[in-house]
Amino acid sequence: MKKLLSILLLLCLLTPVALAESSDLYVQESHIHAYAEGENTLLHVVFLLENRGSTAFLPAVASVVLLNKQGEIFQESRSSMYPMVLSAGGSGYVFGTFELDAAQQQQYDHPELRLALSSYSDEEQKLVDQLLAALLYPKVESEIRGNQALLTVTNDTALDIPMGGILLLYKDEAGEIVGVQETYITHLPQGESTQITQEFTLAPFASVEIICYSMPM
Repeated sequence: MKKLLSILLLLCLLTPVALAESSDLYVQESHIHAYAEGENTLLHVVFLLENRGSTAFLPAVASVVLLNKQGEIFQESRSSMYPMVLSAGGSGYVFGTFELDAAQQQQYDHPELRLALSSYSDEEQKLVDQLLAALLYPKVESEIRGNQALLTVTNDTALDIPMGGILLLYKDEAGEIVGVQETYITHLPQGESTQITQEFTLAPFASVEIICYSMPM
């Protein structure tokens, strides 16, 4: 497992570059919603990616950046990709949430997806494939009550989960993603469950898509 963690540390040294430099990754969808909160604007941005290549893909850095009218980055939101590794033919999400004050609202032009890409050696690709195979996906059940999503996460895997990330994608009746939240689970032994309540008040939602995974330690 130390080798799997070492490749993550190595890749984190790479510099984020534009997604367009990858011939195998495509943006299937983008969802951008702005909400007023007092004098500020809350921006929720979600990109759905598809890996059309023949090998698994692991970005060193996944981030959403905001560009000003001069095409310069003035804000960045780095987050994990959900899931962490995209299998060949698989899809996943990268998201960013921002709060813009009045001055930043005047700067803002549009968001972009940025990823740190790498051409892996054969040995490095084996490590990426091993990490993909080792990811744990606990069972998640959800119930919507008004503006709350009640989650029950059950570790039905064969291992204890030290920490796991949970991405909640709030959708309206038409299936449009109207907002996003990230939360975590910690120390969930095999066979046990935990309850989590998340509240989303920016827009009405009819359903929640949930992705939960844990990287084995």
